[in-house]
Amino acid sequence: MKLSIIVPTLNEEKYLPILISQLKKQTFQDFEIIVSDGGSSDKTREIAQSFGCKVVEGGLPAKARNEGAKVAKGELFLFLDADNIYLPEDFLEKAIKEFERRNLGVAGFPLYVAGNFVDKVVYFLYNLWVKITQNFLPLTCNVILTKKEIFEKIGGFDEEVFVGEDHEFAQRASKISKFGFIEKAGKVITSARRLEKEGRFKAYLKYIWAGVHFYLFGPPKRKIFNYDFNLGPSKNFEKELKIQNMGKEKLPAPEFQLEYPKLKAGSFRGKFSKLILIIIGLFVGLTFALTTYYFLESKNYFLSFSFEGLEQKLKEWQEKVFPPKVSQPKIATTTEPETPSFDFRSEPFVPIVKLADPAVVSVIVTKDVPKLELYYENPFKEFEEFFGTPFEFKFEIPQYKVKGYEKKEIGGGTAFFVDPSGFLLTNAHVVSDEKADYTVFTNDGKKYPAKVLGRDPLKDLAILKVEGEKFPYLKLGDSDKVEIGQIVVAIGNALGEFRNTVSVGVISGLSRKVTAQGGGVIETMENVIQTDAALNPGNSGGPLLNMKGEVIGVNFAIAQGAQNIGFSIPINWAKKMIEQVKTTGKLSFPFLGVRYTLVNESIQKIYNLPVDYGALIQGGSEEEPAIIPGSPAEKAGLKEGDIILEVNGEKITQENSLIKILSKYQPQEKVTLLILRNGKKIEKEVILAERQF
Repeated sequence: MKLSIIVPTLNEEKYLPILISQLKKQTFQDFEIIVSDGGSSDKTREIAQSFGCKVVEGGLPAKARNEGAKVAKGELFLFLDADNIYLPEDFLEKAIKEFERRNLGVAGFPLYVAGNFVDKVVYFLYNLWVKITQNFLPLTCNVILTKKEIFEKIGGFDEEVFVGEDHEFAQRASKISKFGFIEKAGKVITSARRLEKEGRFKAYLKYIWAGVHFYLFGPPKRKIFNYDFNLGPSKNFEKELKIQNMGKEKLPAPEFQLEYPKLKAGSFRGKFSKLILIIIGLFVGLTFALTTYYFLESKNYFLSFSFEGLEQKLKEWQEKVFPPKVSQPKIATTTEPETPSFDFRSEPFVPIVKLADPAVVSVIVTKDVPKLELYYENPFKEFEEFFGTPFEFKFEIPQYKVKGYEKKEIGGGTAFFVDPSGFLLTNAHVVSDEKADYTVFTNDGKKYPAKVLGRDPLKDLAILKVEGEKFPYLKLGDSDKVEIGQIVVAIGNALGEFRNTVSVGVISGLSRKVTAQGGGVIETMENVIQTDAALNPGNSGGPLLNMKGEVIGVNFAIAQGAQNIGFSIPINWAKKMIEQVKTTGKLSFPFLGVRYTLVNESIQKIYNLPVDYGALIQGGSEEEPAIIPGSPAEKAGLKEGDIILEVNGEKITQENSLIKILSKYQPQEKVTLLILRNGKKIEKEVILAERQF
């Protein structure tokens, strides 16, 4: 393994899931995450376990990092604080590449804070100082990258250091290896919670005093001021955690810790010169920052990095991942809202999978294919019958002939029960061959012949039926309520071989338009769901589940050449189909008979249209006319260039396309179209026909 990421924690249930989710989206994925917990009384450990992290007993930051390093398997160690709320997706890839290119043994990174303008100025000066002094005065904190061998040679972090143990570690490591300041990996943004909790003036004074002590007297190994490691969430969170501090007992040294290399004491003149430089630099920086800050505040001007609404989003994310327990109402003793309690059980996804897994099946496609027999034939046979054999050797070429037929597996996919009586939902492209046979294999090893009751190629959905009763089935959710960032679970017959493979991700996009192809079929789908849950060939037709175990989508395609970009058909598209098949035993679809392009701002500019919504009727080649001959559209008098604005008063938009609106109606129903023609709005009544495939 290339990298071990070690995260010290103490009551970090608010921040830890954000950090881990940032790590899970990295372009570099050869790593493990180790959470070294110092005795959290909240749900920190459960969150870490739910993401598949190793969890070890930690302590204060130095001890926590050392304990995490004991179980680490990577060649490199990356130490991250839990309250880092943003990492660029290519951070790890760029950091490791630069680390190896410069042949470093330990590295620090620029520090950016989600605070106000003053904070940004101060941290800018800090980053500038670290950059200037990296060759003779190594400094690093919050994010530290080092080689495993270097870490073990110097005995890890000194657990006796009260504050600044990361700077002390970097200086010892730089004595036996090269230190570097890596800027090219991008911005890592950390919370400003300490500044908010202690007050900026007080917090910055502590940092200055710690720096003075560090360079004048060495790393502080006694308590020089009150420094709380159990910060809890930022004050902007709904409610701060009220938890006792860890105490003052001395923690044991790690088992592998060696004698620390002694740093040579500098001369008094050298120490004094460094101290003067530090004080002058900090004084000038703080004076400039405070002056600028109060000037801007007096002008009611705002120049800070915007994290508006972040805390509310974090809270909503946690509520979706870990639904709150249902409890009896309590009498409120304060005006503050209560912090919800979450039911983690053993693992947050296990109950969902246990509920859904029995209802998900593998679909195997078989077909009678010709059985070919090889034989050899002389192409000069007729010539030799008249003239004899001109050569001493026989000249024959291989040929094949059909010798009967055999049943052979030609494909596969996934489906799931939507009804206890044996109705299943899958993709139309999974069961597109009308001459093939389909067999369903349930999770308990049983198999059933399946009949295709109906296909909708435009929606890529199909209904199957197997004989039997009391099948486990899945509840259908509401795909119209899906939100970006929502946690989802995908189950499917991955690669046609690994039945009921489970993957977890988030909704990474909505209302996508994609063109998918496979098996000789090309289809364009609008308003589909995008997810980063891992999908593979064979997952087609499988369910996409929310954290309630409800189906919100049917997986149907992946983006080739990309990492974890998959697409799912909204489940609301299938609800009407399912009810129709149950009632009538077949599927029927409304048909208008136009080819169109959805209008948006860019289409409006290209064609100089008076509106930025609706469906512009236009054809392609001669074989693709705008108005289908003999269709309801032709009978109603629709023309190429018309813009259909509304259907029965329902507006046509990018999110609410014409086909989506028409799918709500049945063949032979009458609808009223609002048309824009030559700048004038007119109404046309149309009787929908039945679409033929």
